[in-house]
Amino acid sequence: MSTAALLTVLAGALACGGWIALCLTMTRHAAQVYGRGGQARIGVPRLRLLGWSGVTLAFMPCIAARGWHMGPLLYCGMLTASAMLLAMLLEYAPRTLPWLARAAAGLAAVTALALVALASLPA
Repeated sequence: MSTAALLTVLAGALACGGWIALCLTMTRHAAQVYGRGGQARIGVPRLRLLGWSGVTLAFMPCIAARGWHMGPLLYCGMLTASAMLLAMLLEYAPRTLPWLARAAAGLAAVTALALVALASLPA
């Protein structure tokens, strides 16, 4: 797999995880996922920090993958696609969001490790 493809996967995982974390800070969506009183069980300030970090950090792999001419467009596309996925899951399968957030974090970690391993290979 090429470096650009791995960077694109990393950007998608960060954007998806960030949107889910920001979604779960809202009372209405936390109630959809966890039931009433669900927001008290999760740390809202921590989720806000993780959410904004994920959404913001997704910009860097997009720029690294496509450069400054197409990177911002890729970033907007990643944010839009992950927000559409989130909206569909909230409507049809809200209880899968915590699982998807963990999967996105794991995918981001594995992809970052693959990028580090790929960069350390001799040319």
